[in-house]
Amino acid sequence: AMACSSYRSSLDAGRQNARFISSLVAGQMDMVLLDVENSLAETARFLALTQHLPQREQNEQLREALGFIQRKKEYIHTMFITDAHGQVVNWTGPGVAPDISDRDYIVAHQGKDPGVFIGKPIYSRLRPKTWIFGVSLGLRDRQGQLTHVVGAVVALLPLLEIFDSVDMPQGTHLMVTDMDGRIYLHTPNQEQNVGRTVPEIKKNALRGMQSSTFTGLSTVDLLGESGDRLRHRLNHQPRPVVAGEF
Repeated sequence: AMACSSYRSSLDAGRQNARFISSLVAGQMDMVLLDVENSLAETARFLALTQHLPQREQNEQLREALGFIQRKKEYIHTMFITDAHGQVVNWTGPGVAPDISDRDYIVAHQGKDPGVFIGKPIYSRLRPKTWIFGVSLGLRDRQGQLTHVVGAVVALLPLLEIFDSVDMPQGTHLMVTDMDGRIYLHTPNQEQNVGRTVPEIKKNALRGMQSSTFTGLSTVDLLGESGDRLRHRLNHQPRPVVAGEF
C-alpha cells in the first residue's frame, strides 16, 4: 500500500511538473510567434512608407530594414518580400533568392486572406537538413487584390536550444505541434520526428476545444512510446500545441 501510495504521489508530482513546463513552453512559443507577427507588420508598414521612392533606393532601404529585423532575432533564418505571384523581390539572403512560390506560406495568400499564416515544418533549400517553417502576411490593395507577401523563415534549431534548457523531469518529452498533430519540435533528442504527424493529438485537440489544457492516457504508435500525456494549446492562431509526455 505504501509503495502504491508513493508511486501515485510521484506520478501526480510528475504530472503537475509537466503541466507547468508545458504551460511555460507554450507561453514561450506564443511569444516567438507574436514577435514574428509584429516583425511582419513592421515590414509591411515600412514597405508602404517607401512606395514613393525610386525602385533601387526602395530596394536598398527594404533590404537594410529586413536585415535589421533579422539580426535582432536569432531564430529568424531569412526575411523576405515577394510580389503577388510569389516571386522574391527583396530578401536578406546572399545572391539570387530561390523560387519559393510553391511554399505553403506563399500559396496560402493566393486565395482568401488567411491573415498571418504559419507554414508546416520543411527542410531549407539553402541549408540541407536544416528544419524551418515560414510565417507570412499577405498585403492587399483597396480592391482586395494581393500585392505582396512579407514573411520570415524561422529556423527550428535555435528554438530547440531554448527548450532543451528547460529542466524537465526524467523521462519527459516535449513536443510542439500544430492542431493537426504535425510535429515542429520534439525534445530532448527527438529531432527525427519533426514533420511527422500524431493523429491522436488532433483528435484530443478537437475534443478539448473548450479547455487550454487537457490530458489523456494513450499509446502513440508513431513514436513507439506510451504514457500519461499532457498537452497545452497556445493562444495564437493558427494554434500550435505543446505536448508534454512522461
